[in-house]
Amino acid sequence: IFYGNVAKAFRESKDHEGNPFWYQGLVFNDFVKSLDGKQQEKILVGREPRSEKPSEVIAKRKTDLPGLACADLAKDQQAKLLETMRRMFACFRADDVAATMKAIEDRKIIETLFVSCYGGAYDIGSDRVWDVWQIEGPEMVWYFRGMPHIHGYFHLAA
Repeated sequence: IFYGNVAKAFRESKDHEGNPFWYQGLVFNDFVKSLDGKQQEKILVGREPRSEKPSEVIAKRKTDLPGLACADLAKDQQAKLLETMRRMFACFRADDVAATMKAIEDRKIIETLFVSCYGGAYDIGSDRVWDVWQIEGPEMVWYFRGMPHIHGYFHLAA
């Protein structure tokens, strides 16, 4: 799935006024705030996010995954990430959300995921409210880019 929106300007402000997908960024940032300090350090990576070329943005890597390994999260933190994803899917059809979440849970995909955030030029307003983030693993990629405006890609292996 590719989705996005340019709300008021091509280059949005840190609050992404009028962008109907910014709620996903806020929900994701709530998850990040629930992590301890060491986990928050690990989730912030010092490299560029993946390329936006269509073939590369949905490429499911098996190695060299950046960020925090979800296998290292406590079970309650894994459950919080699953709930975070469920909440971020709110803009999609309920049946599709249910089927997607069932696949993620049944296949235990959560344990293979890595979560990463990007600072510097990718943190609009330098406010540590992450505008660019990825949740990715060998079977799934969720790439959210809020810079210069919001667009996202979600790909789950069938």
